[in-house]
Amino acid sequence: MTSWRTVAAFTGVLACAATVAPLAMPSPAGALTGPQVVASGLDNPRGITLGPDGTLYVAEAGRGGSGPCFPGPEEDEVCYGLSGAITQVKDGVQSRLVSGLPSLAAPDGSSAEGPEKLAIDDGSQPGTYVLIGFGGDPERRAQLPTGGDLMGSLHRRNADGSLTKVADLVEWEAATNPDAGTPDSAVDSNPKDVLAVYGQQFMVDAGGNDLIHRGVDGNLSNLAVFPVRFADAPPFLGAPPGTQIPYQSVPTSVTLGPDGALYVTELTGFPFPVGASNVYRWAADGVTTYASGFTNVLDLAFGPDGSLYVLEIAKNSLLNAEDGGRLWKIAPDGTRSVVAEDGLIAPTSVAIGADGSLYVANCGTCAGGGEIWRWSA
Repeated sequence: MTSWRTVAAFTGVLACAATVAPLAMPSPAGALTGPQVVASGLDNPRGITLGPDGTLYVAEAGRGGSGPCFPGPEEDEVCYGLSGAITQVKDGVQSRLVSGLPSLAAPDGSSAEGPEKLAIDDGSQPGTYVLIGFGGDPERRAQLPTGGDLMGSLHRRNADGSLTKVADLVEWEAATNPDAGTPDSAVDSNPKDVLAVYGQQFMVDAGGNDLIHRGVDGNLSNLAVFPVRFADAPPFLGAPPGTQIPYQSVPTSVTLGPDGALYVTELTGFPFPVGASNVYRWAADGVTTYASGFTNVLDLAFGPDGSLYVLEIAKNSLLNAEDGGRLWKIAPDGTRSVVAEDGLIAPTSVAIGADGSLYVANCGTCAGGGEIWRWSA
């Protein structure tokens, strides 16, 4: 599993508090104009969601807090606090909808684990859900103070704004460990995205490398485990030429396609090979590769015309993350084009409005420096 702290170590944005100026970047076809900043000052913005009325919701993973502090999954120090939040932008006004949620971050507040996504189900059993990440094993979570038990779990947001835990993904990972037997398959849970539809929820766990289903009865099941693959060892490891090392899939997002199937992206683990990230398609007959050749993908979204947008946090690998991220568009006929690239620094999420407007969370591993950019259709 690869944590956000590892991502940030390679992106060089650990202390990114400055605003990154958006560059005018219309689509090649000239259909989009912008971007403009519609939300700013965000703490590690992750999943962005558009409500039926056009309200924008941003899951902020927070900036950790005063502690306790301890070694994180990558053995670097992380500190705990209740700085996670859900922000909304409604009628042009940015405000915190939910605050005081648990967060783990580097001492400078960057690269947090915390709220990852707000999902709205407007199907047969409507509801709003909040997914909170973690990155670790149950024993570590048990050592956290007040609010720590909310991490690594899915929550229903109640009418009064409070949250009720409906699924514990950390406990589920401990009970099932779906990738057991593969390299580096220790019990490790870090849920990253949730899709809510027709009273069901689908989640991806970047630690467990799996796709999880929560049915209308509340029961969990593992739908898929994404494979470990092999890549050439980077020269700086000093391994003999031709040495192959394993890397994990690290699934990062899930969405519903126009064909009724689920689509899942993968970041891939170290050594973050260029061109190794896939977009997978899950249906009743199993998992297939829908699109390949991407690098370190974090999110995807379908547009109203059926086009698929694929967001890379680091277009030339996290080992060269100073080159920035990139957003691709795959048209229904399979044609690929770059929609946005300039100025994208550690972008973490993409959403598409009903009118085709495009939203991207930029500097998504930054404390106080995160923004949401909008291109207008």
